[in-house]
Amino acid sequence: MSGEELFWAEEAPPQAAPAASTRALDLLFALEGRMLPVDHALALGRALREACPALADDPLAGPHLIHPAASGNGWTSPQDGGVEWIYLPRRARLRLRVSAATRTAAEGLAGRRLTLCGHAVRLGRVEARPLRPARTLYCRYLATAAADEPAFLREAAARLAGMGIRPRRMLGGREHAFTGPEGAVAARSLLVTDLAPEASLRLQEEGLGPLRAYGFGLFLPYKEVGGGGAEG
Repeated sequence: MSGEELFWAEEAPPQAAPAASTRALDLLFALEGRMLPVDHALALGRALREACPALADDPLAGPHLIHPAASGNGWTSPQDGGVEWIYLPRRARLRLRVSAATRTAAEGLAGRRLTLCGHAVRLGRVEARPLRPARTLYCRYLATAAADEPAFLREAAARLAGMGIRPRRMLGGREHAFTGPEGAVAARSLLVTDLAPEASLRLQEEGLGPLRAYGFGLFLPYKEVGGGGAEG
């Protein structure tokens, strides 16, 4: 039985949806710069908390990592000692999830310059985007210790159950490697669908798994997931 078959139950009946989260929101910053490393989780997490110390005390705070385009356009081959780089498109944006209480402090990041692996980027104009319930959520990078996709789905299901969320349908993706604060981090993508509105908002607010401050375990409505380096 494949991993897809393990978590694919019958459709759940629809439920009334809350309008939006009052606990957390996303801040989208214009991102100005030439490039940043593909493996930028550690550098970005540290740079943001240094520039805005309030993020360190916010358990809901975490940046959505910027990803290279699936086609390969917009990022380079290994260079500078084996580091791979993403060339930032003109309309690139950095999406930062924060609690409502940290919003004002985090908006103060607009205009700040960050240095990531020796390359400077600037956070420009900021736009607030509320978290709204969506039936299907997608996490691009969920930190995992699982050896394969079926084990990953079982691990994810157990974590969701610990939040009181019983997943009906899930799909896992391929593994990615990053550097975290304590060494190598393995991560996979996860799609969860047929979520009740309350569960959808809670999963967006709280995320899943460890290393949230470095961009792992953060969910977006699937329709908002872009195909390249710019976050939508």
